[in-house]
Amino acid sequence: MDLGWAAPCAARSDACAGIGLPRKRYADGTSRRASGTNGLAGPGPAYPSLSSPGAVEFFYPPLQQQVDFYGSGWGGNKVLWWVARSYRGPVLIRGRQLDGPHLVRFDRGVPPAREIRIRPYAGGYYRIHARDRPSYTRLEAAGCYAYQIDGLGFSRLIVFEGRIVPSQP
Repeated sequence: MDLGWAAPCAARSDACAGIGLPRKRYADGTSRRASGTNGLAGPGPAYPSLSSPGAVEFFYPPLQQQVDFYGSGWGGNKVLWWVARSYRGPVLIRGRQLDGPHLVRFDRGVPPAREIRIRPYAGGYYRIHARDRPSYTRLEAAGCYAYQIDGLGFSRLIVFEGRIVPSQP
């Protein structure tokens, strides 16, 4: 599926400058209730649903019981992506570390994929519901990261923290 995006991820390393780590902000949801994306982060129309507000928490190195990650050199966690039902076009999701050299990777594989592509609306169930796409966000190091979310007529960044969770002995 060629969506015609050849430009590299444009997330900038100065996005985390200043006091504290910028976190994604949750809207009050009043304007999103009708789109099926109430309470999700960012300006949309595509949104990540992170397990921890403003962060992707992960074990590094991956634990042996993490069969999708173990031995790959990439930790990670589940992230569910939502696309507002009002947007019917494709979505491209990429990312990188803003305070270091690492990329964000996605899903399974060695190495994991560099991007997620969500296909355009094709009718049916999503006519009245937001589209969703389960995924894994894969990281190699703790730090400040950003997703770059591109679609027809928009490009958004959502900054998040990659946070290593200590493994229990």
